[in-house]
Amino acid sequence: MRVRMHDFPGVTVRLKRDVEEVAEDHIRLAEMAIGALYTFSEGLCLPLSMEITAAYWDDEFDLPLPSPRPRREHGMLRRRRLPERLYANSRYRNELPTLAEEFDAVTAASFIKGFLSSDDSDEPAVGWEDLAFNATAARLPDDDGRHERSSIRIEVAGHHLDHPIERHAGSDWIYGPIGASILHAPFEFQVQRDQGEMVFDVTIYWSTWSPGGPGWADVEKGMAALTEDGWVQD
Repeated sequence: MRVRMHDFPGVTVRLKRDVEEVAEDHIRLAEMAIGALYTFSEGLCLPLSMEITAAYWDDEFDLPLPSPRPRREHGMLRRRRLPERLYANSRYRNELPTLAEEFDAVTAASFIKGFLSSDDSDEPAVGWEDLAFNATAARLPDDDGRHERSSIRIEVAGHHLDHPIERHAGSDWIYGPIGASILHAPFEFQVQRDQGEMVFDVTIYWSTWSPGGPGWADVEKGMAALTEDGWVQD
């Protein structure tokens, strides 16, 4: 299996969902966003970290207020135990992550609820602008008896590197990012608010799961599960 790392911005699949009827319920929207992530990724990939950007919110127009900014504008949740060499630090300086023994939908939703309720000022309610999942693990397709290997060769910017494999529950898993040579995870996710809509971006950086790759059928399966749940591919 020939594997190549796509250059930034990767291969992106975008889905949208009308959330106007629940736009004022920031916690419910976060639960919907987390639910969409896990619906798409079931059996395919696992998030290992999550970053949140928050803002004071105009509920009438479902828009973030440009100023002032909340005392805690950015936050990060990360699994405590990470694969070797995996890089999962915040994009924002001096932002220390909250560590969790397990990263799952319940833990992620609880973290968001606590984060949004941590502001005790007299400003309007705090809502979230976006959720980003930039450190992930992905299950390699079962295809070629690769199970005795501890790494897989990947082409990155014209060079070939050996990427580590971890074996879990009978399957091979890879993960990322793992430093300066592999800057992106196999999958990266972002969910954004957009005035009555939620926008869910799935970015694919490994050719294994891009169109024509052996894992593309699993991506299509995830997208189909989301469309059954009310999301529309853009």
